[in-house]
Amino acid sequence: MMSSTAASLDRLRPTPSYGLGGTFTITCSTRIAASPQACLSVVTNSAGYPLWNRFCRACTIDYQPPGNSSDTNPAYANHDLTLRLGTHFTFDVYLDPDEPLNNDDSAGTSSGGDIFSGITSLAKRDATSLEVSVLEEFDEEVDVEVEGGEGPGQKVRKRRKGWRIAWRTRGSWARPTWMLKSERVQEFAEVGEGETEYVTWETFYGPLAPVVKALVGVKVARGFEAWAEGLKGAVEK
Repeated sequence: MMSSTAASLDRLRPTPSYGLGGTFTITCSTRIAASPQACLSVVTNSAGYPLWNRFCRACTIDYQPPGNSSDTNPAYANHDLTLRLGTHFTFDVYLDPDEPLNNDDSAGTSSGGDIFSGITSLAKRDATSLEVSVLEEFDEEVDVEVEGGEGPGQKVRKRRKGWRIAWRTRGSWARPTWMLKSERVQEFAEVGEGETEYVTWETFYGPLAPVVKALVGVKVARGFEAWAEGLKGAVEK
């Protein structure tokens, strides 16, 4: 079974909301011995994050759009703990995923500060506000480069089926998206009976994106690796 690959900060990848462009992309992938639906169910269950995710150890639902809750009364929408299309939520992000899971010390958490203090702070934790921008099943054909082919860049058409979820940053007066924004995509593609190819990437845009890359890019990449490792362990157990 393929283990989680090291996260990379190399080629730029487009995102559903913002397309091509951006300053840098973090990419990570792994194989998981479970179905795409099983993997997606773990990611969309906000209550389960403390059990498996060392990078984002809490996921708090801030808002559920009308009609997306299992309860028909909009007043109780926030009681639905499932991430859905349009859900607003906040991650408690640990920039040091190797910190013990049972550490509840909130000292050093950056939440609600302006964008400059959030980036330049040496805090180990940060509250990141997001919204689900894509949640869809896909069945598509893509061009895949052949390893060891007859010539460089040789590609073949390959069918991919599975699930895709994406979320993007929510702006505020203190952290406007024109200065810094990002969108993260996670794809769960079938690669055989009971097996999934998990690929995730996040692209950062805006004038402050180079600052983010320089200060915490490597830390976020390590967080992606911890996320993939935790997801794999949670689904396969």
